[in-house]
Amino acid sequence: METRKSPRRNTALLAAMGRRDLSQVALAAVAGLSQRTVNQLVVQRIRPTQATAKAIAKALGCPVATLFTDFANRGGRR
Repeated sequence: METRKSPRRNTALLAAMGRRDLSQVALAAVAGLSQRTVNQLVVQRIRPTQATAKAIAKALGCPVATLFTDFANRGGRR
């Protein structure tokens, strides 16, 4: 039997979405992004561009650094 490693999750992003009662689809619509992009950010498959991080932070009403700690520490994409 094959075991799949569960994906890492951006818990800060998920918590902020929960506080605003926003699904991935709803956050995508408010931030002007695709649902796929939001999902990939949640499961940490991609890192946000500066514009994407700002759009999500604005939609959630919180600072970028609280949602994407790697982004704040490294200044964006790898």
